[in-house]
Amino acid sequence: MEFLNIKDAAAVAEYEAFVQSHPKGHFCQSVMWAKLKTEWKFEAVIVRDDEGKICGSMGILVRKVPVFPTAIMYAPRGPVCDVHDKAVMEQLVAGAKEIADKYNAYVLRMDTDVKSDDTEFAALCQELGFTLPKQSKNFEGIQPRYVFRLYPEGRGEEELMASFHSKTRYNIRLSARKGVTVKIGTTPEDVQTFHDL
Repeated sequence: MEFLNIKDAAAVAEYEAFVQSHPKGHFCQSVMWAKLKTEWKFEAVIVRDDEGKICGSMGILVRKVPVFPTAIMYAPRGPVCDVHDKAVMEQLVAGAKEIADKYNAYVLRMDTDVKSDDTEFAALCQELGFTLPKQSKNFEGIQPRYVFRLYPEGRGEEELMASFHSKTRYNIRLSARKGVTVKIGTTPEDVQTFHDL
């Protein structure tokens, strides 16, 4: 287990490539996203496999609690790993505990992108010392517990539209009539624009 050196461009590039390519990767785990969170400090724990390649990471935002000499830690959509790999999860949590000691943090909150019926993950989290939220089908967390994904590759616009509920099609067409446009973001400036929205 190691910690990401933000000042090392090669290390940051390796970390970003891992987060972007991993099935559990999410822009909230990105260094670019962390740069937008100006009131938070960013730390990242990295776990490597036997070949030296990153096999797990957890970007953690740390914020000092006003008035009290303590902090809170938040891993939005983290960790990025096979969430059933106990050894990797243990190392990531051990790294998070070191970060907690460094900042005198009293809590680590994760909004992991895992299905609510994943009992194996829930049991592992409890074994690692986490308290799980009550089962819910609502949006009580910092990040929504349930997200919806649309994979448009190989599908035309009409095919995609036909797959939506009629009210969804109506709202999409209404927003277009009101001047809303959609663009795929690919640069740090696009992340800033998204944050500004």
